[in-house]
Amino acid sequence: MFLGKTTTEALRSYLSQRGDDNDCLWMGRYGALTAQGIDRAVRRRARRAGVERVHPHLFRKTFATCWLDNGGDVERLRVIAGWRSWEMLPVYVRSALQQLSRAHQQAGPVDRIVCAEMV
Repeated sequence: MFLGKTTTEALRSYLSQRGDDNDCLWMGRYGALTAQGIDRAVRRRARRAGVERVHPHLFRKTFATCWLDNGGDVERLRVIAGWRSWEMLPVYVRSALQQLSRAHQQAGPVDRIVCAEMV
């Protein structure tokens, strides 16, 4: 798993303050949260904060989009995200595909070739 320094420090602090020896990160009153429990918790907290349309998968999509927006490449994103195939890329990064297209228009070498006959 890939975690930055800030995230690692925050997780260590959280786990030490939690005061138990459980290996699960997401805990509820009755033990480890299921995927459904995490979804409910995220949506409930979002509603309390006045934020609509938030769900756990949105964080994954946001990470992928930010990764590409900040110059990360798609192959490393595929590995970090745990995608086995390229088919998942458009699902998570639709909004970033326009930026990729603009970057290709700007930097793609084939369309920038000017033939002497064309001038």
